[in-house]
Amino acid sequence: MNFFLRRKIWKVERALDLLLVSEGCPPVIWSYCTSAKKPFGFLFVVGVRTDMDKDKLKSDLNFSHVMVSLLQKYRWPEKLRNNVTFCIESRETVEREYEGDWSKQYKPTLY
Repeated sequence: MNFFLRRKIWKVERALDLLLVSEGCPPVIWSYCTSAKKPFGFLFVVGVRTDMDKDKLKSDLNFSHVMVSLLQKYRWPEKLRNNVTFCIESRETVEREYEGDWSKQYKPTLY
């Protein structure tokens, strides 16, 4: 992955982190390249502590819009924007349904 795309990834992750911290919902943000699939895809994961936080974010249409607008703000390549997925998940759900292993949650999405 080239330097410029890595920088864009970092900027999107940082912006999501700052946004959620300012709203009192400290997240863990990370991303996966789904390059094993064609066409190239990308997954940003917003990990929050509780199911209540997850439900609040998933129902917030403004937050969904902000996540997508970050791609434009940081000049994510336009032809790749449709292949980007934002996923919101809680630690509670992962512990309950995936034995605490975040990778089990996203493995089918990645490959």
